[in-house]
Amino acid sequence: IEIIVENLTSIYSYNNSLIAPFDSSLKLVNYLLEDNKMFLEFNCFCCIEKDYLDLIVYSVFDNYEVDSIIFLENNQKILEKFRKDT
Repeated sequence: IEIIVENLTSIYSYNNSLIAPFDSSLKLVNYLLEDNKMFLEFNCFCCIEKDYLDLIVYSVFDNYEVDSIIFLENNQKILEKFRKDT
């Protein structure tokens, strides 16, 4: 998961002409995989626009066998996304 988020937040993507969709100050603070759920805690969840949030969601569901992704900020649940809804 760290690699996925790092790639999405890096200043340039693999093609140097493309700018990353996230602010480079966005950091994954912590993550946990438990009971078919992935918990992702970011330092600034409100910095993620909906379209870019979908990039994270699809990347996680493509790479992990989880039923849901729970987004946290300051140890507080902000949003939960379910595989069945994607």
